[in-house]
Amino acid sequence: WKDASFKGTPLDLKDADEHLGRLRAWGFNLVRLVVTWESFEHAGPGQYDRDHIDYVVRLVRRCREFGLSVFVDLHQDVWSRWTGGDGAPAWTLLKTGFDLEKLDASGAAVTHQMFGDPFPKMVWNSNNARLAAGTMWTLFFAGNDFAPNTTVDGEPIQDYLQRHFCAVLGELAKALKDE
Repeated sequence: WKDASFKGTPLDLKDADEHLGRLRAWGFNLVRLVVTWESFEHAGPGQYDRDHIDYVVRLVRRCREFGLSVFVDLHQDVWSRWTGGDGAPAWTLLKTGFDLEKLDASGAAVTHQMFGDPFPKMVWNSNNARLAAGTMWTLFFAGNDFAPNTTVDGEPIQDYLQRHFCAVLGELAKALKDE
């Protein structure tokens, strides 16, 4: 997970002109650009993937060249791909004590990477009610209330997770400020 590559996602720049031109020809003037926290900070806390940030900047510029406004959606479904969705990096689960190798086997999550194909339709959303995602959402939004003694390096888990999430938003905002 540390060496994950998000190069060319969600759209390879060499194919951008064709797709963006088609969107403009159809009359669209807005693109929703879905990106994830993991794509920017997958290697570890505070370790930003500058190549991916630069890629997003280049893609936003390309969209503007086609007269398309861009809504950047730092997307999260079911916490993380490690809990059956997408969004947060694996290290967020590790920092809270989860063992990534045991999430599927324990029933804490049902993931595509472990289940394989064919993956049942819409099973991903049921992961919100499973241990891994439910715990992570609780810690992120209400850890100070429901797990006040859960800390990372002495920092309350809610504050720790929110600080890193907001820092990623800040890094992306700085990179895009002139776009």
